[in-house]
Amino acid sequence: MSAKSLVKDAVHVENLPYGALIINTDGIVKEANEKATSLWKQPLINQPWNDLIEEDSISKVLQQRKVLHRIEQITKNKKKLFTTYSPLLDEQKRTIGVLLLCENFENYVGNLTAHADLFSMEEIFTVLANHVDFAASFQLIEQLQPIHNTNWTQLIHSFEIEDRKKIEAKVKHVQSITFQDRRVVSESIRIGQWEQEIKISSTPAFIRGRLIGCLMMMQNLSEIKKEAQKLEQAKRLIRNLEKTFTFEDFIGQSFEIKMAKEHGKLYAKTNALYL
Repeated sequence: MSAKSLVKDAVHVENLPYGALIINTDGIVKEANEKATSLWKQPLINQPWNDLIEEDSISKVLQQRKVLHRIEQITKNKKKLFTTYSPLLDEQKRTIGVLLLCENFENYVGNLTAHADLFSMEEIFTVLANHVDFAASFQLIEQLQPIHNTNWTQLIHSFEIEDRKKIEAKVKHVQSITFQDRRVVSESIRIGQWEQEIKISSTPAFIRGRLIGCLMMMQNLSEIKKEAQKLEQAKRLIRNLEKTFTFEDFIGQSFEIKMAKEHGKLYAKTNALYL
């Protein structure tokens, strides 16, 4: 199915077996089939995608031009979806939009478990682990070895061996509480010379009321705080520049530059928001 036929013929979108939307490069929904509309329970055509979903995935797909799988939440009714974003390219390989396929997450998991005779639970959770964009690990009760995704493996191997052992001990501790109490558990541990704070969370996984394992999530809170501090410093720098920057800081003596400076001084005296 070509991008050209998808964009020009909405019948293709309507006949897809999942909720399907075509979103243009401005992030506006241009086509949506009935299955997608039923998930949101509202008209979707000409709606900004960022108003419909809690996280912005469109810009990431447009920049990287790669297929992206996500578990996301609808802004209005908080319903969870399993989504697949695919960039649409024209004949010159230019990105002209994004095709989004989506399904109710509970239905998605139900379909997987309904085919458990074809796929083992280990295979199913391996797929799920690699479709989330955080450091994740599934521990199934009946499996000795946990299922780590790439983000988890990379984060673990960024620490020294002794620190890894401490993290693994904390993971087992948090995991045991989840299995025993059947509840969400979250604890932190400080490791290394710089006392990095690592947060480890565990969420029990149930199928038809039976506990089958847990989902582990690991975050380096120290790195997150560092990035937040860098962002705050950048904001302060911009605010300081706003206070000290004047029209005389414009460089150039051409007629156009001089006219721009004079117009800027004139408009700065007005209360107009848009010029």
